[in-house]
Amino acid sequence: MSIDEDEVEGGVERLAATGRPQGGRALPAFAEAALWMLGAMASFMVLAVSGREASHAVGAFEVMLVRAIGTILVITAVAAATGGIARVVRTNRLGLHLARNVIHFVGQYLWLVALGMIPLAHLFAFEFTAPIWVAILAPILLAERMTIARAGAAALGFLGILVVARPFGAAAGAGLDPGLLVALGSAVGFALSTLAVKRLSATDSALTVVMYQGLLQAPISLAFAYSSLTMPDPRIAFHLAMVTLASITAHYSITRAFRLADVLLVIPLDFLRLPLIAIVGWLVYAEPLDPLVFVGGALIIAGNLWSIGSERRRRI
Repeated sequence: MSIDEDEVEGGVERLAATGRPQGGRALPAFAEAALWMLGAMASFMVLAVSGREASHAVGAFEVMLVRAIGTILVITAVAAATGGIARVVRTNRLGLHLARNVIHFVGQYLWLVALGMIPLAHLFAFEFTAPIWVAILAPILLAERMTIARAGAAALGFLGILVVARPFGAAAGAGLDPGLLVALGSAVGFALSTLAVKRLSATDSALTVVMYQGLLQAPISLAFAYSSLTMPDPRIAFHLAMVTLASITAHYSITRAFRLADVLLVIPLDFLRLPLIAIVGWLVYAEPLDPLVFVGGALIIAGNLWSIGSERRRRI
């Protein structure tokens, strides 16, 4: 799923630091960041494949329930090792946490549904539009200024969407693939969730945000999944476990990379996910390598980089 607020940073970072060698760094910072990004990309590939494989036997709500429970267990363990659980669950913004998690829940559900409807490369290309939706919606919801860079990034992103979706393509009368609309809805959901996290980050730690994601989404998932809950066979149980593990390792790896190198150096590495997932889809599911997906993805990526670069310069 998208790079957003699920990054297990503060407490995990402190826990990891206990085993970090002291003294000089063995690798240059950017080289180390690149290795972490490779780990993140591998995790995202596993997440996509295991999520699709699990969805063949269980519904999206069951997948989300397992992921939420896994998140609670991991963050509880990290919190217990780095300062106590009470500190992590302390918040004065429960209402905003609830609103954010309802939105994120919808975005996550749509992502899992789209996973079984469209090629992996199409899904990842649309997922990369989430930061562009953030740039569009922030002036409306957070009263931030709409800049030329944000407007230009949105225009490039929209053009990229048209190239990938091809609503006016040669398949006359075929219309827009419903799976692409589901994927686009997922990206908008992740963007709204990210905006909520921007508000929460002023008062709550990353561990608190992620903990409440598990605590609030677990009962929501259970409510929807309860009537269809079954004991999965060992193969599906393995894929469900991999979804949870890959989600945590992906976002943790990205967080480590961001701590080591400038965002403008790290983000282009993350965009390598698009060609890599296209290759995975081709090898594992015989999905065609569509050149227009790469063209549209490049436009979306260019819009992201333009917006990120402009925001960075504006804050210097």
